Amino acid sequence: MIFWTVSSVISAAIIYDKREKKRAIAKWAHAVEHLAKEPMPDLLGLAQPRKLTIYLSNPPGDGLRVAQDHYTEYVKPILAASGLDWEFVQGRREGDVRAYMAERVRRIRQDAEGSNEVDPSKEPTKEEIIEALRKERGIKEYDGIRGDVIIGRHTWKEYLRGLHEGWLGPLTAPPEPEPLPPTTPTPSSRLSPRRVRPLRPIHEPHLLGFLNTPTRLYRFFNRRKLADEIGREVAAVCLCTYREYRHLSGSEAEDTSPASTGQPLKYEQEKELVWEEKDWIKSTWKEDDPKDKAVSEITERVRAKPIVMDERIADRMRRFQLMPEDEERVSRIVVPEEEVEGWIKGKLRQLYRWGAKAAFEKKKPAPWDVE
Repeated sequence: MIFWTVSSVISAAIIYDKREKKRAIAKWAHAVEHLAKEPMPDLLGLAQPRKLTIYLSNPPGDGLRVAQDHYTEYVKPILAASGLDWEFVQGRREGDVRAYMAERVRRIRQDAEGSNEVDPSKEPTKEEIIEALRKERGIKEYDGIRGDVIIGRHTWKEYLRGLHEGWLGPLTAPPEPEPLPPTTPTPSSRLSPRRVRPLRPIHEPHLLGFLNTPTRLYRFFNRRKLADEIGREVAAVCLCTYREYRHLSGSEAEDTSPASTGQPLKYEQEKELVWEEKDWIKSTWKEDDPKDKAVSEITERVRAKPIVMDERIADRMRRFQLMPEDEERVSRIVVPEEEVEGWIKGKLRQLYRWGAKAAFEKKKPAPWDVE
């Protein structure tokens, strides 16, 4: 009796959470599905649509597949419903996202200063080939707000580090990344961004360890709440509603990160997803072992360091956020039960409808059968 009671309670909790998680994802997918019906900017295909950039990397102590599964389960359904285009930036080891972001900003600076000359001795990259084909065929760049989606605190740290390195560092990539003081301007940083493209960090809770099993079980049985939070964040990106990042003051400026230096936080960017750092494995905070080959391949340890913001970058950043009128509109969306029910319940519903139709609905005779 005890066995069946415990088994039934656990099964009911899993089934209920799974159904409500699907309901939350479907609700936010319905909130942005009208974007897929909007016409293209150019019917002849000579203008590009809005494209988002998704940044993800392997969480501390695990592989990239975990981040990919998290994206596929919570983020992708809403993006697919919106009809928007997106591209991936995937970091397979620490530092990949930082390097890509810094190089992307350097290209923007080189184009603005007219110093982006093609080296004939080097083979062109895939992006350069695509860009050359678009210019040759007269395909225009999207003239509007694009947006970046950064999944996880670990990716967020690398994104910010690459953003600072690209705008405040030299135009050519150094052999090894060097720390940039936040208050000391560099001679090559004359060109500062008027506005950084809007962005949104996305939750990615990732907890390992046998002793953390109670916390992991609690999160497993409450994935519907995580789906609702991520759905709200992704919907704000799709709807392109954003605000300026603000400065912290009072109790908000308290630094709770394990990498804290004891100084109060100044910018909101420093506190984004800071609670995720408490779940990281202990080896993230240990000093590098020179004998470890895997660690020696990493050019810079970004995740174990505190976030350092430069005011020239921090004051120009914008954050996607849902507006109150959109929140009210989404609250009125009702997801049909048939859209979230499981296989067994769906088959039982089909069987009931078939039986009711066969028993109570009279078949209309054909005109030629009427006497």
